[in-house]
Amino acid sequence: MLSPGQQGGCLKTEMRRRALNPSRLRRERVVPITLNIRIKQTRPGIVTCSPTGTLNSDTAPLLDKEITRLLAEPIKTLVLDMAGVEFISSAGVGTVAKTKTVLNRQGADLAMINLRPQIKKVFEIIRVLPSFNVFESMQELDDYLEKIQKKVAEESE
Repeated sequence: MLSPGQQGGCLKTEMRRRALNPSRLRRERVVPITLNIRIKQTRPGIVTCSPTGTLNSDTAPLLDKEITRLLAEPIKTLVLDMAGVEFISSAGVGTVAKTKTVLNRQGADLAMINLRPQIKKVFEIIRVLPSFNVFESMQELDDYLEKIQKKVAEESE
């Protein structure tokens, strides 16, 4: 009869053997990392960009290129609808931060809506969330934009 310590050692060895089994590795699927980007002009001067998929060092340049193309035209607000973003790396965060900087220089705004909890947490961890306009939904963003426009109209009267 084996002592409990010996059984544990055998179990660890068996687990290691299973993990390193080449036939097991061949059965696992490799899922390609993609990013789809949908662009929609919701109102004059307001464009919604909806990336879907993983936003990392492989895909962030795609989003950056698309946003650069969008910013060639006059925009008052760029809305990033992040509902479809499942994962974001530092490269993705960098693209979002760069976009905000460029829009600020142009006198325009960046708003992000529909952040999944894990995406929101990334922005919270790196402490940039308070500097971004983040909204739970398009309706909340619309209410905010309406309030801003009323305020500007009242100030100009």
